[in-house]
Amino acid sequence: MSAHQLAAALSCHAWNADRSMIAVCPNNNEVWIFTGCHNPDSSTWVKQWVLTEHDLLISGIDWSPVTNKIVTCSHDRNAFVWSLSEDGASWEPALVILRINRAALACKWSYDGNKFAVTSGAKCMPVCNYETDNSWWISKMVKKPGNALPGFAKNGMFKSSVVALDWHPNNELLATGCCDFFCRVFSAYNEGLDEGADSGALGMARQPFGNIVYQAQASGWVETVAWSPSGNVLAFGAHDSSVGVTDFSTGTPIEHHISMTTLPLLVSVFLADDTLVAAGYDFNPCLLTQSECCAQPFATRARRACRRSHPPRQPPACSFACADANEPIVPTPTPLLAQVALRAAGNSTNTSTRRRRRRLAARGRRVASPPHATCSSPRFRAANPHRAARERPTSSGRSTRTP
Repeated sequence: MSAHQLAAALSCHAWNADRSMIAVCPNNNEVWIFTGCHNPDSSTWVKQWVLTEHDLLISGIDWSPVTNKIVTCSHDRNAFVWSLSEDGASWEPALVILRINRAALACKWSYDGNKFAVTSGAKCMPVCNYETDNSWWISKMVKKPGNALPGFAKNGMFKSSVVALDWHPNNELLATGCCDFFCRVFSAYNEGLDEGADSGALGMARQPFGNIVYQAQASGWVETVAWSPSGNVLAFGAHDSSVGVTDFSTGTPIEHHISMTTLPLLVSVFLADDTLVAAGYDFNPCLLTQSECCAQPFATRARRACRRSHPPRQPPACSFACADANEPIVPTPTPLLAQVALRAAGNSTNTSTRRRRRRLAARGRRVASPPHATCSSPRFRAANPHRAARERPTSSGRSTRTP
């Protein structure tokens, strides 16, 4: 397999339905669309279009396989929906009214392709749909739910940036990951669009728009969320290198927590209800699968899906609390790191004293040694018996070395 670099850096990307085209952002305010992507050799791909409506960095791209429309969002607080012209020669943009005062961070189409959601740093999430009467894209804000869940104070209110989202297969529920350490599921039901959608998702009745359906707390920023193909399992990854899995198949949410030995995860996707692929800061994807030998019914085995050419970092693999699994590897500091840490700890306490001595020496003055450094101190004599025997204290308190 050949490797070809499309750009120096890519901030986001999205494929079309048949994987013949890809839209990428080269870490700026442009979107490049490549054609001929059926060929595994990316050096043969052709950059067919360049979309340049945004002013700042593009943070999210999604391509609807149903309508063949592209939605992009940017740090300029705007979003555009791109439609291919009838002759296929150009992409025409349509501005979306987001009504946010902070950067847009991610966007994703619903399964039916008739609406999409945008996460932002404004502690809210717009859910957008097309209004045919006025021929523009409007948004309804998910910010403060109209209901409350028992056991949570101020539940449902975003207290920080919303950075991750994923649509439920029924086109009505929306899972979010927030930097306030919560994963939440909201109702994104639209009366004019979702009349034929499933109303019995997660074993509960249909909820009005903006109502909170479920939430789970993590110990770090929730940076990725994913629904299983059936919509019965929800997974989310937090910045504390943990994965939370909630099973809704029994009607009552069953939560499981997996503490990983890898670096935090950033993206995740379900291959099946019992198989999750995730990747993050350690450059190696992990495959989480359901194991029958474990006390917990989901995702207690993990293995690397691929290896890089160089030796892996320590710990070399994911380890979980499984009956037939080995004990998790606890990383220990290397000798070099230990030396640097000890040296920093030893120098931090005497830095101000050494600086004061250098300043006084430059002025021709002397500074007395601290009390614990003289031979008159019992602590010094106990720690340095041989040196104390060769020194004697004077009447001024300073020690004089004897030959």
